[in-house]
Amino acid sequence: MDVKNKIALVTGGANGIGFAYVKELLKNGAAHVALLDLANSNGDESARKLNDEFGANRALFIVCDVTKAQEFEDAFAKVVKDYGRLDIVINNAGIMDDARWELMININITAVVRGTLLAFQYMGKDKGGKGGTLVNVASAAGLVPAMPFPIYGGTKHAVVGISRSFGHPYHYDRSEVRVLTMCPGGTETQLVTKAGGRMLNMVEQQAVFDVLGSIPIQKPESVAKGMMHIIKVGKSGSVWMVDNGEPAWEVDIPEYPVKKASEAINFSEMVIENKIALITGGANGIGLEYVKALLRNGVAHVAVLDLATSNGDQVVSKLNEEFGKGKVIFIVCDVTKSEELEAGFAKTVKEFGGLDIVFNNAGIMDDSRWQLMIDINLNAVVHGVLLGLKYMGKENGGKGGIIVNIASIAGLLPVTIFPIYAATKHAIIGLSKSFGQPYHYEKNGVRFVTICPSATNTQLITKSGGRILKSIVDEKEHSRMLPHFGDQAPEFVANEVMKVVRNGNNGSSWLIADGKPAYEVDIPDMPVKKA
Repeated sequence: MDVKNKIALVTGGANGIGFAYVKELLKNGAAHVALLDLANSNGDESARKLNDEFGANRALFIVCDVTKAQEFEDAFAKVVKDYGRLDIVINNAGIMDDARWELMININITAVVRGTLLAFQYMGKDKGGKGGTLVNVASAAGLVPAMPFPIYGGTKHAVVGISRSFGHPYHYDRSEVRVLTMCPGGTETQLVTKAGGRMLNMVEQQAVFDVLGSIPIQKPESVAKGMMHIIKVGKSGSVWMVDNGEPAWEVDIPEYPVKKASEAINFSEMVIENKIALITGGANGIGLEYVKALLRNGVAHVAVLDLATSNGDQVVSKLNEEFGKGKVIFIVCDVTKSEELEAGFAKTVKEFGGLDIVFNNAGIMDDSRWQLMIDINLNAVVHGVLLGLKYMGKENGGKGGIIVNIASIAGLLPVTIFPIYAATKHAIIGLSKSFGQPYHYEKNGVRFVTICPSATNTQLITKSGGRILKSIVDEKEHSRMLPHFGDQAPEFVANEVMKVVRNGNNGSSWLIADGKPAYEVDIPDMPVKKA
């Protein structure tokens, strides 16, 4: 794609790396570039400087908080109204601030989803547009563990997941919108220079400085040149790295998860017997099978957290009849309500005297309600992780333990018909890998493993019809693809998970697919260059 005479839009474009993208677009002949940024970003001054350098009216500043849906939509509409079309969208706005993780998820994921949908709406040929290019900006932290900023790492894994899914030929053939992912390494912007103080309380500031001091820092201009290269040559769905000021290169991501070569377990096998467990979404489906498997393997007690409508009381009554009186309690909990989730953890510890195992299992696959899905599949998991560390972490007076985060094969592969779901599950893998680094384990003694089941015979799959995003995916495509997902029994998955709970390495991700034994997925510690 030639940038010359194109109309572009860049979120977070008034400063830092976003401003460098805008400037490079104009250098390469873009006709007009809209800078979307906050009112306090000095965007007017940035646009004035660009117009002085490149010519009157080449740059347009639009006040836009990407977390506000109407402002974001209005900004896209204004660009198309003023210039007649839109050819290039760069979803660049983002923050690295685990201390404000809910806001960060809103900016780094929710706004990227919305920006992606708006790009398809205004550029897609199937919507009356002329096609175009969408670049979602992730980070090296979207490809590797981000120890000092684990939640940030989760958000950037999500960006990779949604971009690969929307970059699939199915979407390109309908829209002629290419979707690319840019993953800059350390870059000289406020994201890095002001990182101190933006981490979780459990992360020491010196640890942040040590990590940032160990990586090469490049100029924003180097990344901007890489951006121009990938816009010109990148294939839809491809993921690109720009690091250490070197030219952009495409990352090699396997088409199917690769089994990790066997290696020695780096800790003693966990004893499940007589442990205390908590499972979200545990009253039905695969969550209930996890509860039963834990009980069969000798846990002392299990707290089942689920919605009031889940018939959890009846389910728990039957479990206590089968496994022994008082073994299981049901706690009404909507995981999207932080106070209910916190109360659920507190009640479990008060009732049973401790906590050893946490399953963050609650989740939905419903791109038609994607904001709720992000809230359940990601926000609630982050909150569950933090509560697990609060009650089990040795630095907080706990005994250590294990947190099992339930992702999906969709966290390892692009998913055409549920691209936003895939983003949430990619996020879980990034989050767990980052919290699963030795730095965290040495402080809290809590091990992290991620479970990635393929299609399993639960309502998540059997009732997935109607839960697609119909503005993007056709029902016929859903019907065509569903049989290819495979099928396995939830009881089988639960039994395999018990093996992972006992033996899974800290930070590991495990695929359970097609009724075959679980295996650890080989996820490189550093991105691999595509041949």
